[in-house]
Amino acid sequence: MKLIMRAGDAIKTSSEDPVNFYFTPFLGYFYRKRLSLSLACIENMKTGRILEAGYGSGIFMPELSRHCDALFGIDTHPHNGEVSEKLKGYVQNVTLLEASIYKIPFPDNYFDAVVAVSILEHLKDLDNAVCELKRVLKPGGMIIAGAPVKNKFMDTVFSSVLKFNSDEHHPNGHRKIAGSLKKHFEIEYSAHFPGALPVDWGMYFVTKAKKI
Repeated sequence: MKLIMRAGDAIKTSSEDPVNFYFTPFLGYFYRKRLSLSLACIENMKTGRILEAGYGSGIFMPELSRHCDALFGIDTHPHNGEVSEKLKGYVQNVTLLEASIYKIPFPDNYFDAVVAVSILEHLKDLDNAVCELKRVLKPGGMIIAGAPVKNKFMDTVFSSVLKFNSDEHHPNGHRKIAGSLKKHFEIEYSAHFPGALPVDWGMYFVTKAKKI
């Protein structure tokens, strides 16, 4: 997919923010692929409110804004003002807050959809976070979640190319994440990349699930 946001408008919000990789010739393809997999889950959706949990640099928000009347984002970094300023050229209906995924500052049953791309793998308390995402979703609302597949190949990629230990940075593997989502939601759709391989041999997976 081609990103709507230009490279010059993408703010690196922390030392671990991979935003620069989206615009590189080789790695960029794989980073953009995780967004396109997630976007495929909502390609025919037009809804009221969407929350992006862990919005980071806001790189996915121009695409998400096309599928809702009002877009919201939470993240723990303090750069929501800077990201909001950069997004003005792309999005008119966005509200960004500095907040924890464990304590989302919105009432019960508030959002029509929640998007969590490459955030759940980092969490120390996965199940509580998933419960909190469920709390703010309306009955019948959808969660779209994506995460790297946990296998030896991806561990090698993270250690040799990205220079971090995946066990430390990603305490939750794809099976654990899928299990938590299945526990709290009704799974409607799952996909992974590359699609020709079994998911356990892949690189990235996404799941779309409904609150019932």
